[in-house]
Amino acid sequence: MAHYTIIPSDKTIYIDRVAIPDCDFSGVKDFHAIQWDGTSGHLEYIDASPNIALTEEADIEKYTGVPLSEFIARRQTALNAKLAAEAAAEAKAAAAAASERE
Repeated sequence: MAHYTIIPSDKTIYIDRVAIPDCDFSGVKDFHAIQWDGTSGHLEYIDASPNIALTEEADIEKYTGVPLSEFIARRQTALNAKLAAEAAAEAKAAAAAASERE
């Protein structure tokens, strides 16, 4: 199973230690991080409050206001934007190199 780490202050969502930054965290309640291994995990608060055990996936939405599937979709949106920006930069560089050769 995949391991998820969700950190709003960094705007980053990790799946199996692969980070995708610049994720949308609008509408998410305040928390420091979520650790979820597919069957259990915990929610870490920003302040000194004790961690909350997450025993089912529905707990993620209960405490954050957003279901895990939405965090995953937002991560994919950020990844798609990153890949599109990289492709556009590569195309621009290739066009510039081609025009220099002409």
